[in-house]
Amino acid sequence: MAKEITPLILEKFQLEKLIRAGNRFFFHFPTEDIKEAEAYIQKSRFIEINQDKVSLFEGEPRKHAFTVYLKNEKNQYRVEFAAIERTEPLEVSKTSEKFSPKYGLRVDVDVATIKELNISEFLVDSFIQNNYKFLEANLVKFIGK
Repeated sequence: MAKEITPLILEKFQLEKLIRAGNRFFFHFPTEDIKEAEAYIQKSRFIEINQDKVSLFEGEPRKHAFTVYLKNEKNQYRVEFAAIERTEPLEVSKTSEKFSPKYGLRVDVDVATIKELNISEFLVDSFIQNNYKFLEANLVKFIGK
């Protein structure tokens, strides 16, 4: 769809350069329960939960989540990790459990270019596919699942 829409927008506004281009991906890693999803976040070693601080709220952590910002030569990434628990059944298709599990780890990734892009050199499909392949190859290693 982006392949068809992007040229129309660029032509309509007569753009020659893009200051930034980006796209967003959602990945769901199903787990048996919410505790397993939270365990993945805890063992990622990005955050450490201080029980003394938690006890100030007279409770315990629930539905852990954190966001990390990363950058390389070409792109910047906003990556949010969250333990999810779906309370309402979502019937999208027969494979809906794969795309919206009852419990799981959701990884929400925004990818954006750093450098200005010439419209004549920007290939939307390649941009999206390359980002997807990069994330697909690295996310599982990143979360340790």
